[in-house]
Amino acid sequence: MTMPDAPRDEQDVLVNLLRSEGDRLRAVDPPLLTPAGGWRTRTGGMPCWRSVYPYDGAEDPSMEITIALEGEAGRYHAESDIGTFDGHVMALLQTGPQLRDLEELLAMLRQFFTDNTDLSVSLARQR
Repeated sequence: MTMPDAPRDEQDVLVNLLRSEGDRLRAVDPPLLTPAGGWRTRTGGMPCWRSVYPYDGAEDPSMEITIALEGEAGRYHAESDIGTFDGHVMALLQTGPQLRDLEELLAMLRQFFTDNTDLSVSLARQR
């Protein structure tokens, strides 16, 4: 994967990472619905999220995965959490104040999601 040139590309990379995490969850439990999205704040931050619905037609998601990226010029720090839709954080990754390149953060985020696969699946299946 090459480094994105524009901030929008960086946001797309994060949303795509969340989409691939949704694909992993659906591989375990196909009825799960996993929309993802993100936006850019006025200060340049990039919060992104994935909501997971336990089945088609569910009123509320059963869980969420979020990523907040802050920084500029290709160097960032990140925070990601896995939690219930009502705001209870069950797992948290904070990369600290050190700014890192996007590739390094993506590797850290992938490992965080992999390490918490059982938790994600368990939360996703709650109805």
